[in-house]
Amino acid sequence: MTSQYPKSYGNFDLLIGPVKDSTSEAELVLWRSRKSGLKVALVADDGPLVEGYFTVATEIFDDSGRPHTLEHLIFLGSEKYPYKGVLDTLANRSFAQGTNAWTDTTHTCYTMSTAGQEGFLKLLPVYVDHLLYPTLTDSGFTTEVFHINGLGQEAGVVFSEMQGRENTSYDLMALQTQRLIYPEGSGYRSETGGLMEKLRVLDCQQIRDYHSHTYVPHNVLLLVVGSVNPQELLETLQRTVEISAEGHGQAHGPTGPSEWKRPWVETPSAYREPRKLVEKIDVIEFPDEEDDEEGMGEVVITWLGPLTRDFLSHKALDILSDYLADSAISPFYKELVDIDEPICTHLYFSLNDAQQITIDLNLSSVPVGALNSVTTKVKALLKKVQNDGIDMARMKAVLRRNRAKILDSGETSLPSSFADSMISDFLYGQREGEDIPHLLNDIQMYKELDDWGREEWLQLLRKWLIEPEFVAVVGKPSEKLSEELKAANERRLEETKKTYGEEGLKKLEEALKSAQEKNDRKIPVEMLKSFKIPNVDQVRWYDVKTARSRGVAKDTKDRSAINPELQSQIDEEGTSSPYFIQFDHVKSNFVTIRFYMYPSNVPEHLLALLAIWNAAFYHLPLVRADGRRLEYEEVITGLDEDTVEYSAHTGWSALQELMVVRLKVEKDNYEKGVHWMRDLLWGTEFDLDLIKIEATKLRQSLSAEKRDGATMASALFDDMTLESTKSLKVSMGMFALMEYMPAFFERLEEDPAQLKKDFEQLRRCFVDPANMRISVIGDIAGLKNPSSTFASFKCDKDPIYRQPYLAQAVLSELGKNPSKRAIILAMGSIESSHAYHACKGPTAWDHPDIPALLVLQGILNDMENFFWRNVRGEGLAYGCSISLNIDTGLVYLNIYRAPMASKAFLAAKELVDRVERGEIEIDDITIESVKSSLVYGTAEQEKTRPKAASSSFINQALKGVGPFFKRDRLSLIATVTPEDCLRVLKKWVSPLFNPATSIAAVAASKATVGDIEDALKNVGYQVEVRTLAPTNGDGSEEESDFESEEESNSEE
Repeated sequence: MTSQYPKSYGNFDLLIGPVKDSTSEAELVLWRSRKSGLKVALVADDGPLVEGYFTVATEIFDDSGRPHTLEHLIFLGSEKYPYKGVLDTLANRSFAQGTNAWTDTTHTCYTMSTAGQEGFLKLLPVYVDHLLYPTLTDSGFTTEVFHINGLGQEAGVVFSEMQGRENTSYDLMALQTQRLIYPEGSGYRSETGGLMEKLRVLDCQQIRDYHSHTYVPHNVLLLVVGSVNPQELLETLQRTVEISAEGHGQAHGPTGPSEWKRPWVETPSAYREPRKLVEKIDVIEFPDEEDDEEGMGEVVITWLGPLTRDFLSHKALDILSDYLADSAISPFYKELVDIDEPICTHLYFSLNDAQQITIDLNLSSVPVGALNSVTTKVKALLKKVQNDGIDMARMKAVLRRNRAKILDSGETSLPSSFADSMISDFLYGQREGEDIPHLLNDIQMYKELDDWGREEWLQLLRKWLIEPEFVAVVGKPSEKLSEELKAANERRLEETKKTYGEEGLKKLEEALKSAQEKNDRKIPVEMLKSFKIPNVDQVRWYDVKTARSRGVAKDTKDRSAINPELQSQIDEEGTSSPYFIQFDHVKSNFVTIRFYMYPSNVPEHLLALLAIWNAAFYHLPLVRADGRRLEYEEVITGLDEDTVEYSAHTGWSALQELMVVRLKVEKDNYEKGVHWMRDLLWGTEFDLDLIKIEATKLRQSLSAEKRDGATMASALFDDMTLESTKSLKVSMGMFALMEYMPAFFERLEEDPAQLKKDFEQLRRCFVDPANMRISVIGDIAGLKNPSSTFASFKCDKDPIYRQPYLAQAVLSELGKNPSKRAIILAMGSIESSHAYHACKGPTAWDHPDIPALLVLQGILNDMENFFWRNVRGEGLAYGCSISLNIDTGLVYLNIYRAPMASKAFLAAKELVDRVERGEIEIDDITIESVKSSLVYGTAEQEKTRPKAASSSFINQALKGVGPFFKRDRLSLIATVTPEDCLRVLKKWVSPLFNPATSIAAVAASKATVGDIEDALKNVGYQVEVRTLAPTNGDGSEEESDFESEEESNSEE
């Protein structure tokens, strides 16, 4: 195998490898250029996608946000390709869907993913040219980072993003934690995203200076995961990247020039000696709608951990964290969460990578009255765990399950798993890659930890969580701060207008338009045409074989996708099932069992209980088929021993009116998994004391959700378009829960017997075989009795089977006939705005307009296409896109994190109007590029074997189309013309911007509500402004979910 990886190729020398990953069949090799110092790692994998992670160590010692601004500006053009958006446009022509990136405290990582090798190798040198030699123009800075428009409003893509983040509880608490842990002069203290006050005074030259020092070949790692020929990869880099590096005077040798200091390892941030914390608890406030004394806060407790290269201790702490807090039977959940008055609704440990890792304990939805006591309780609980000793039977179960999850990640998330390991090694590992074999040998570490006894685990607990001091940040909700932020924003706007005056604002608007014109120079057609579309035949699709149980599933009309050999295996078992069971065979060490349930006509009073049943699903006692009764602790213990994952939720893929119950097991535990599923669905007992605990947690968690603008806009839209008495999704939603929770707790006290009967009746609605389809995915051919294992699933009578229904069946009147209505939810906890607009759309999966609509969607949404340039590019929103939802039969416009959502809506409207009038052309090159990107979109949805098998089931059993429906649709997409796109734009997209045929749901900061209301009224919407009603002490809403401000905000 080694012979296929060159030891030397051009400037590149093999540093290490091939190294076999212990959790998968993949192997890794690492080369480094002896001239430029560029590192390139390749992980061989046989899926349809090739994925790239290009990492730069981006250490900084201030809050200017230069690492984050570069993450955005990199994409605006390079020396060889000096045009904004050319990288993403060429990506779309390479079987990709644009590119992406993220900025962390320690690094910035740029990603690309293509269907197949051909497009990846074409795009690679273009991407690296953007990384190392970007244009970094003043005009790009103006639109992408920060500007003030002609109305005196602050905007810019980066600024808009941070405006939506900076005053959230998460960001405020994370930054304060960094400040408490790390001393002055450490890069770990920095807000690399950029604080708004710093972004306002940042200039482009500061960013250029930072780039010239940081974005150099010897500070870059290229990781490639997929089916790529290693010689062709190195040849591509040799003849492009290496030549450019030498031409720019960057051939400083394998480790850079002598004066180069490796970030994080050789700088003031570096670990020198054990840092010691002094126990400190800081309280910070974050804006919220809740009264300060009645709301819900957050707590983060942080300890310093071992060095990141202490791999065994790192892994052991991972395991210990799960032991302490991974489920309802863990010590922390038993004492802090699953109690009558929960201290929090959710908690988890996280280990954060740094040269010396940090260990966070995160507690969410903590009642304000309990905030000050959390740290005391946590300290006492850790000592209690020490005094009680480690339950070694459970520790062994945690080890086994954790090991199984790691093996599963090799099948479901291989690229990101390797990226995490290789980025850590790039930042902190030994220069020559000597740590990589240890990083990729998880299984050996599990073997070592399996030999640990009780004392070794207690010693670990004492060393890192009991004996050291910690810091804690307590986040407290503040209604007053919410009002102060609103007032400050209004005051800043007035001061800006006064400072610049009418003439100055006019000049600012002119400067913005000039910057936009410079940025929007057309990419030469010749440059685009030089990037030939790859051959779709080179994409490596996974094969999925389908069979169905004898009986109703096998008797369905469509038999075209059945694999004769696999079906023969199922038939030979000789059992016939009244349940619809489909088996999808792929190579795997795991089996996933899903029950999709879609009851119709559930009585309204029962539907209101669905969210609570869903929350309590795995936390109830049950009676097994053999008559044994298990307490809920025994249920969770058994599930943790026999399964890898389990979940229950509503909605799956493109279908939202479903309840899905899921178990994943190792192949040898298949029979146990099936029997668990039977007992969980039919055998649980509705213990109202346990249900009350879950309902209390659910009620507490609403406060955090109510602070999130995107969540509230989505919930408001669902509430407008779906029938609350029929929709599963709405019954699980924010507003239904706020309305129903007080009544539920009253029923618990007043009529518990009837409540229990209602839960029983609700379950009967769901477990009726007529309303159920079962999916089994994995190595079906290697299972013993895959079908007859379900024989114990009894059915009293022959059911009348129903096809899964779509959300179209539960639309409200406004959802069926969207017209005129706009509702704005005024929020004090956010500084930006989010919106959904909708009109009627196609209602069938195979509607003839869908191929053209998908192409049009790409033309409007894709990176550097119409909305990207005209909405995001002008700083009007962080995101703006249309989407097609067959389930609801609606077309959506989603505006995400906008300074003022109405301005983004009007800009999108103007653009669509101009396209319809023919002022903006839909050209052949753009269409060709979008068609290419849709090949990637299809491959991405089937990028792993489990995902391909799941797609096969959903297509056949739930949607009623062929197993590879989306693959097959590519041939129809290939025939779409510009005329087709214009036709479907007029038919399906233009109505989004006509109030007579559309509706809108907006969540906005209180400071912007008035302007958004006026703008929507001027267009022709009937606007209602709402605020969330004040909260009672029990967490319920007073009188109703909303207080309407329609009258107070109407024109006099």
